[in-house]
Amino acid sequence: MTQQPIIHVLFGTETGNAEDCAFDVGRLIREQGFLCQVTDLADFSPPDISEEKLVLLVTSTYGNGEPPSNAAGLMDWLIDTQESLGGVSYAVCGLGDVAYPNFCQAAKDFDDLLDQRGASRILPIQENCSDYAESIGAFHKSLLDWLNENGKSLQLATQ
Repeated sequence: MTQQPIIHVLFGTETGNAEDCAFDVGRLIREQGFLCQVTDLADFSPPDISEEKLVLLVTSTYGNGEPPSNAAGLMDWLIDTQESLGGVSYAVCGLGDVAYPNFCQAAKDFDDLLDQRGASRILPIQENCSDYAESIGAFHKSLLDWLNENGKSLQLATQ
């Protein structure tokens, strides 16, 4: 017997834009028939990421390239841990403003750290400008294409 895992969409935000985008991603995933949970990173225990099959991270960048305050715990854990994330697949979607020198830096850092810990990137990082309404569509399309091609691989054997 197989069971479909839950796809987790995690978000880091200061102003709510990344949260809105994360809930949009969650809706799209559910419309494709997958189970999905959207979670504020403030409510997510960083070590739990190692238990996930597929994680989608939507984050803004704060200040001079830092993660939003609700995402700092995951960033710190990824920097400090030696744990392998070899069984985790992921994609990162960043929101930022090209007027700042560290455009989407938090997303870039998350993408690099997840890769360094052995997680498998399913899509290239998507960097979106402050007027993200149009550019976020590219992330949606890429994600839906990936799910259509690889969704069956997300099946897990029940124990």
